[in-house]
Amino acid sequence: MIPPLVLLVVLLIDGEAWRSLVAVLGFPVFLNLLISLFHRPLNRNVAYHPRLLGIDLILVAVVVALSGGWRTPYYLYALSPLLASAYLFQLRGAMVAATVFVPLYLGAVAIGYRLIEQPPNWLVVMIAVVGFYLISGAWVLLSTWSNACGWPGTNWPMPIATCR
Repeated sequence: MIPPLVLLVVLLIDGEAWRSLVAVLGFPVFLNLLISLFHRPLNRNVAYHPRLLGIDLILVAVVVALSGGWRTPYYLYALSPLLASAYLFQLRGAMVAATVFVPLYLGAVAIGYRLIEQPPNWLVVMIAVVGFYLISGAWVLLSTWSNACGWPGTNWPMPIATCR
């Protein structure tokens, strides 16, 4: 949330651009507030109904589209549903979520192109897409290690070699 906030402060100097940026910043803040307040029922429902993560993927794609497409400061925010699927559903969930998010992200890039009228840098777009898979896979490894070591618990952190 810090990069969009810095962008908001920089664009406050510009007269008209700040209104749309306030809306784009307010939407994720509202979503994070909702998720923070109702995290237990949301986690339980997502664990039993994995398709609910699709709603999160769509909402993140909307935020990416409205905040500039390929130039979005919300790239790390866009990873949050991918990380959640990796943690909850391991490798299969991570790869399915990343694969579902790729067309949503490309659609967001296309919409962002229409909004900012600047052609996308396809190298940056492809790096972002590859990053979806790599970061999700790395999170699966981390979540597998943390579960094997009994995290969260009193023994954390401990050397990986001592974990079961």
